[in-house]
Amino acid sequence: MNLKEILSSKYFKQAIWVVASLMVLFFVFSAGVFVGLEKARFSYGWGENYFNNFAGPRQPTDGFFGGRDPFWDKNYINPRGLFGQIIEVDDGGFVMIGANHAEIPVRAGGQTIIKNRRDNLKLSDLKIGDQAIVIGAPGGRGEINAKFIRIDDNFLHK
Repeated sequence: MNLKEILSSKYFKQAIWVVASLMVLFFVFSAGVFVGLEKARFSYGWGENYFNNFAGPRQPTDGFFGGRDPFWDKNYINPRGLFGQIIEVDDGGFVMIGANHAEIPVRAGGQTIIKNRRDNLKLSDLKIGDQAIVIGAPGGRGEINAKFIRIDDNFLHK
């Protein structure tokens, strides 16, 4: 048999199809593994930094300045996240006590997701005294436009 006969044979063509199919399957599987690893890496990092992202880093308790950091400024409010207690509820949102006992209005629209553990809630289900984490975007009037709200009494350690 010469090379031309081998290349035109039925078995060679089938072998090429099998190899090509295995290569495509390997590529698809590899892409799925890559995407899964990236999702897991992001989820792990987000979970590890959940408190710091939305409640802010904790103030140092010791050091040269005796537990006080002169560069630690509590006067700024994080406009994208809030962690605290609901003190007032109305039709369009609620008011929370945040860092440094600041009262921050939160607006919740129709696209806002409100959860208590795995349960979906409505704005009307919220009540004064609920502990909440709010994730959103800054509004033009000093409020936070909530995208996601998680309610749970176990957030603030008493």
